[in-house]
Amino acid sequence: MRPPSYVFSLFVVAASVVSSSDGVRSHVTNDICLRFTEPLGYSVSGTRERGDAKWYVLQLGDSGVVARPLFPSRERELWPNRSRWTTKGDTLLVRVSDGLVGWDLALRRERDEFQGLATYLTDVYVKGAVPLRREVHASTTTCPVPSA
Repeated sequence: MRPPSYVFSLFVVAASVVSSSDGVRSHVTNDICLRFTEPLGYSVSGTRERGDAKWYVLQLGDSGVVARPLFPSRERELWPNRSRWTTKGDTLLVRVSDGLVGWDLALRRERDEFQGLATYLTDVYVKGAVPLRREVHASTTTCPVPSA
């Protein structure tokens, strides 16, 4: 009998994206979770999502997988198919999206934290509109056990 997939998460040791003089390496041994100081949700300002912890945490897994571990399982399934992470030099690039809205993140490691720029993604096209951007800050954290 195989244990449920969430049991595996209990045994995963959180790894970190290694920072060196060569920059951020693209090697993540298991999972790393980032907790942002502001929510990365459906609204640009984050006002609607501010009181809901699920919008603050992203889980970066092997092979570029991005998950939202605090979302209920049905909602959580929307994100991995359209979300990815990679590195370029000393920059961690993350796209987190459900296909309608999301964020492109360009982050650099500063000690135990990441900081950078987030660009809001939407399926609404407005000719001549400037992409909405904001500064973001995140720290590494132990990955939570996914919600049921």
